[in-house]
Amino acid sequence: MSRLVFCIAVLVAIRGYADDRSTWFAEVTRLTAQIEKTPGSVDLYSQRGDRNFFLGNFAAAAADYDRMATINTALESEHWRRGIAWFYAGEYEKAANQFEQYHSFDNVDRENGIWRYLCQRKAYGLEKAREGLLKYEKDDREPFGDVYQLFQGKLT
Repeated sequence: MSRLVFCIAVLVAIRGYADDRSTWFAEVTRLTAQIEKTPGSVDLYSQRGDRNFFLGNFAAAAADYDRMATINTALESEHWRRGIAWFYAGEYEKAANQFEQYHSFDNVDRENGIWRYLCQRKAYGLEKAREGLLKYEKDDREPFGDVYQLFQGKLT
C-alpha cells in the first residue's frame, strides 16, 4: 500500500468512524485474540498496527510494526508505516532512521526523503535536517521533486 493510499485510508477511517471508535477498539481486541493464537502472523500484526494507527495509538502501532520486522527481517528496510508511526509517537530519531533504511529499499521515492527531513527537523533542527537530506538521482512523481527542492531551500 503506498503512503498516499495509506494516508487517504486514515482520513476516510477517521471521518467514517469518528463517532464510533468502539468499532476500531473492537477490531484491536479481535486481532489481539487472533495474535495470541497465531503469534507469528505478520499479517495480523500489520492489521492491528493499522487499527492502532487509525485510533491515534501511534506507539502501539509502531510496536506492532516492530514485531512484524522481528518476525520477518526482510520488512526491516521496507516498512515505511513504522517510520510514520514513530514520527507521530514523537520518536523522531527512530523515524528518521527508518526512512533512511527505506531509502536503501526504494531510492527514487522522494516522499520518503521528505518524511526523513521532517523527522530530522524535529529531532535536530533546520540546518542538520537540510544537511541530512537524502540524495536522489532519478526523478520521482510530481509534485515531490519540487517539494523536495523547497525543503532543500532551493525554492520559495
